[in-house]
Amino acid sequence: MAPNDPSDSPDPSQIQAAADDPVASPPPDDGIMPCPAEKKHWVEVRMIDAVSKPMPGLKCRLRDSAGAIYNGTLNNKGICRFDGLPAGDAYVCFVELDEEAWSRV
Repeated sequence: MAPNDPSDSPDPSQIQAAADDPVASPPPDDGIMPCPAEKKHWVEVRMIDAVSKPMPGLKCRLRDSAGAIYNGTLNNKGICRFDGLPAGDAYVCFVELDEEAWSRV
């Protein structure tokens, strides 16, 4: 085909379809696109006693979906928050309590 041959040009409907496709959209003005793989998650746990009072100072441990272990201590409201975790299941235990000493609320 010769250069500038009209048969080389894309169909105008294809150009509009590409413009409407979010995957084909250009990046934002700042050039930074969010990476969903880098989204981090959090887990917050709260421990209360039998009369619903917070249990501050208890040590807790979290194992994330990648197997990493995090240690924390409950604050004065009986809460500990673990930030920056990968997506997936997480397991929490209170290292100073027997398994029978607490239950899920």
